[in-house]
Amino acid sequence: EIEQLEWILERCVVRAPFDGVVVKKRTELGQWLQLGGEVAEMIALDTLDVHVELPESYYHEIAAGAEAAVTFEALPGSTVQGHVRGIIPRAAPQARTFPIKISIPNPDLAIGVGMLARVALPLGEPYLSVIVPKDALVRQGTAEIVYRIREDETVESVAVERGTGMGAWVAVSGPLEAGERIVTRGNERLRPGQEVEGAPQEYALP
Repeated sequence: EIEQLEWILERCVVRAPFDGVVVKKRTELGQWLQLGGEVAEMIALDTLDVHVELPESYYHEIAAGAEAAVTFEALPGSTVQGHVRGIIPRAAPQARTFPIKISIPNPDLAIGVGMLARVALPLGEPYLSVIVPKDALVRQGTAEIVYRIREDETVESVAVERGTGMGAWVAVSGPLEAGERIVTRGNERLRPGQEVEGAPQEYALP
């Protein structure tokens, strides 16, 4: 009789199939369940999948295993490196986009399920380029400029062409060298030759 009671007690123990968090209870205390009945809904948070839609024009440029940089609006200044876990080879009928899954680590559990994410994927051949914070670009008519700070602390306008963007950064082409000082705040009101005074701003690299 004792063995039978121990057997019954053992069958009342529910063990999680993986480490995770219970997000929804499917039963109540004292409720009888059928074999295979749902007890709770769990999610694993140490590794997450980010779901994005890939335009069909890029379908043949992305493959499983490709690196991806993921940023979250709720975590400003933080970029998580992940990889493409899979591409579903069936496009949405209206949008003509392909669902892809990007796996990212979440060791400190700072990323919550359902957060809005922005994903940057490598397309085409890699190349070297000068990148600047998007805040540095000032539109003048149909052109864009960057204000470069000269040695005498006055500014000059430098015409640039916008390239690929990633997060808070954007690649530019033009007579601008890596390491030169540029203005990122209050530049809409500047004029060439004006003297500026300020402090360096830190931007998280993409």
